Amino acid sequence: MRWVLTALLERLNLPGTLFTSGKYRYVSHGAIFPARNAHLVRYPADISLHDALFNAWAPIVLEDGVVLGHQVMFLSGRHEVDSWGVQREAMSGGAIHVHRGAWIGSRATILGGVSIGEGAVIGAGSVVTKSVPAHEFWAGNPARYIRPAHS
Repeated sequence: MRWVLTALLERLNLPGTLFTSGKYRYVSHGAIFPARNAHLVRYPADISLHDALFNAWAPIVLEDGVVLGHQVMFLSGRHEVDSWGVQREAMSGGAIHVHRGAWIGSRATILGGVSIGEGAVIGAGSVVTKSVPAHEFWAGNPARYIRPAHS
């Protein structure tokens, strides 16, 4: 349904148009959940989101020159587990910051509290659980250092 609405907006020549449906705020080729936290997400106007999901319980910032593969997930929320079970309402898992010129492969998952350094590369399908230094290639689940990014 989301891609149909996005395609319709683009045919109307309205890329980047925001609309809200239920708990989601849809942006051109992406979604922000919950809609009430859309103000926590910042990215350049010229970025291609490729159906990215922003689970925004803390700030999520993408700088200029960031390249995303398809269906990247930015998950800044987490659920607390106590003796009664999992809490229903999510809480902040920490901010996510993707620095200038970083590349993130398709279906990668970036968890809260993570910073991805300038020019870093994240492999497709990776789960990034800790910060990635600049100019390094990380991949896997959990993501780990593979080699320099531009060798």
